[in-house]
Amino acid sequence: KHSYGNTVTEDLWAALEEVSKKPIGKIMSTWTMQKGFPVITVNSRQEGNNRILTLSQEKFCSNGKLSEEDKKVLWMVPISISTQSDPSKEAFKVLLESKNTEVVLNGVSANDWVKLNPNYISFYRVNYTSEMSSQFLSSVKDKSMPPLDRLGLQNDLLAMVQEGRAPTVDLLK
Repeated sequence: KHSYGNTVTEDLWAALEEVSKKPIGKIMSTWTMQKGFPVITVNSRQEGNNRILTLSQEKFCSNGKLSEEDKKVLWMVPISISTQSDPSKEAFKVLLESKNTEVVLNGVSANDWVKLNPNYISFYRVNYTSEMSSQFLSSVKDKSMPPLDRLGLQNDLLAMVQEGRAPTVDLLK
């Protein structure tokens, strides 16, 4: 279609949309037309055999100081989730298009960990509650969690501590 011709960014997005059947142009404009990247905060609750995650996004700011303008910035974030029962497999995918969303994971027990961004392939930070962070410990220690995920957890947690979102004790565990 474009051989030996010039293209613009929108041509690339259109070609990717055609193949993927997803709104690539709309998603990518949130990443290419504004500064920074998001931190996704995860809260979890259990209802029977289902884990309900509440995901919220805001701009990541390494010094923890967000301006009023920064607080309004939103991305369209493709979120993938893995669970302790099969750490190397994506158990769920969702496109976070708003400030907050709720995700229901069927068949995930209260004792199993749930991790965003398996294989650390997406460009966002994840902020887990202290309780959720503690659930990762045994899989990190016995190395049943894949290496990239162990490093990603450590990297995100260090960033959360530096930003003031997480207590240092979580990092030292």
